[in-house]
Amino acid sequence: MKYNRLISLAVFSFIISISLQAQINLRPGYVITNSNDTIHGFIDFRTDMRNAHQCTFKDPVTNALTNYQPGDIYAYRFTDDGKFYVTRTLSIEDKEQTLFLEYIIQGIISLYYYMGEKPYYFFEMEDGQMIEISQQEQKEIITEDGRKGYKKDNRYVGMLNYIFSKSEQVRKKVRNIHVGKFSLAELTKDYHNEVCETGQECIEFESRKDKRFITLSYTLTAGVKHQTYSLDGKAFLWNVDEMKSVSPSVGFELGLTIPRWSRIIGANVSLDVSKLTGEKDRLPTTNAYFKLKVDAIAIGNRIGIRLHPFKTSIKPYIEAGYYQSYLAGLKVEASIQRYEVDVVKEYKTDFANEASDFLFGYYVKAGVNIPLRKHQLSVYAYYQQAKNEENKFKTAGLSAGFTF
Repeated sequence: MKYNRLISLAVFSFIISISLQAQINLRPGYVITNSNDTIHGFIDFRTDMRNAHQCTFKDPVTNALTNYQPGDIYAYRFTDDGKFYVTRTLSIEDKEQTLFLEYIIQGIISLYYYMGEKPYYFFEMEDGQMIEISQQEQKEIITEDGRKGYKKDNRYVGMLNYIFSKSEQVRKKVRNIHVGKFSLAELTKDYHNEVCETGQECIEFESRKDKRFITLSYTLTAGVKHQTYSLDGKAFLWNVDEMKSVSPSVGFELGLTIPRWSRIIGANVSLDVSKLTGEKDRLPTTNAYFKLKVDAIAIGNRIGIRLHPFKTSIKPYIEAGYYQSYLAGLKVEASIQRYEVDVVKEYKTDFANEASDFLFGYYVKAGVNIPLRKHQLSVYAYYQQAKNEENKFKTAGLSAGFTF
């Protein structure tokens, strides 16, 4: 019993370790220690909220990961875009906190940013005083005539007028300003340029916007499908099961990941087209022969979540989600031969109007991504099933894709 527990604990620890390693989003940077030493390496670049509470640093020599909390180091910075975080202790909502504040502008007045339950902006005055600016959501109010209305929180106007009191030109821009990182940074730079008498330029630490917040991939696919199509027999008295069809397919996939949130989980949207042709025959009675043929263009689209847990050169993944099929130009033709006193009578009927061409269901998928320099080759297998009241459509397939 004890041996089994040890094995379970080891397996669980291994899975957690892989998960943590796979989620890391390393970018070049450095940390500044409390003794003012600079150590270069790689830093995990995540969401604004997480960046304010933790710095995960990877030593390029030992490959060791170190988690720094605010106060453990003075600051850290990403060298590819200049994003800079410094340790500050301040009061937020009457609660003292030590955080890594994002350093936006350094000038006569400096600007910092923190993402908590809402965005907070802090202006550091020339005397070192920190002034907080934030904006509450619009509040619902009842007007004097009894109607509902909304009141905008504009307390920031008076505070910004106080902060930028030495520049009349900047104060004129305050009333119509939107409280946001970019607009406040522009206001702070304008103030510095007007008030600074030494000619020293202010420093904007984030030199460019993060263009990799959302990563998109585009994949062309081709493969082969084995499809089975079934009809409920309410329209013509007999059920017809599994009219089988094998055909090639072509398609397109759009992949989406947000590295700052997670490198393990992503979203995937795909569209593919194939031919559906099949037939089924049976003897519904002793004196009749029945054959049903189906013909359509099967257009399927999938929307799902992709999980790729291993950070290896060849990356396996699994995926699952919602599947919808549209059977364009659906033709369902039934022919019945009935034997009546040495005479064979044949009847043909088109049941396309009885069969709905939209079907809804789910899919599962597994594959591997193989890097090819700047591009990627993927090979995957999948199973999908969709149905409605009249139809059932199942598909098993194997495809390959080229990602741009």
